[in-house]
Amino acid sequence: MLALSEELYKSLLARYIDQIAKLAKKTIDTYQKEWVVVHEALQNALDAIYLSQKPTGIIEIILDVAGNNVQVFDNGVGFPQDRKYLVLGATDKDRYLTTRREVLGNIGVGLKTVLLSSKEFHIESVRDGFKWQITVKDGYKFLLGELDKTIIIEGPKTPLEKESYTIIRYIFPDIKDPRFPRVVDLLNHIYEVVWKPVSYTHLTLPTN
Repeated sequence: MLALSEELYKSLLARYIDQIAKLAKKTIDTYQKEWVVVHEALQNALDAIYLSQKPTGIIEIILDVAGNNVQVFDNGVGFPQDRKYLVLGATDKDRYLTTRREVLGNIGVGLKTVLLSSKEFHIESVRDGFKWQITVKDGYKFLLGELDKTIIIEGPKTPLEKESYTIIRYIFPDIKDPRFPRVVDLLNHIYEVVWKPVSYTHLTLPTN
């Protein structure tokens, strides 16, 4: 068995972390910032409801412009209760695939772009009779090369006889940096792409 010196181990670990950070940054850069705000969490909620096969699905979205935070609730199958599913590329959706339709997101990337863009990222999940919570603080600093500043707080699984659900709540950093999204970006996008053209289409000019 090959033994590594502590110095070499730290060097290899730093190089590995740097490569992961570059990959994460490259992945996030391909996403439109305004869609990171809610699209990925909404897609996750839609998949969770589909996989649960419940007759009635419920999704609730709260957008807080002043606090630059978002909360998405769904009564789907429940987020898998293991921190490994917060790693880029990790997913458990492939085991649910059926011939009826494929889930919208099954490559384990989308929701992680939100985590790595947020100042605080929190998941509360009830699944298979257990409640589980995890919070990641300063996830956005990973992209700034400050992995040691990221804090993960994971709660224990506790028995809870309740219908499955997931609550995802995240706060974006309040800094002027184009790399990180803002809730207002989504609202501006909706106004420019959806509401504004419709308003002009139905605009009636007065006649003399």
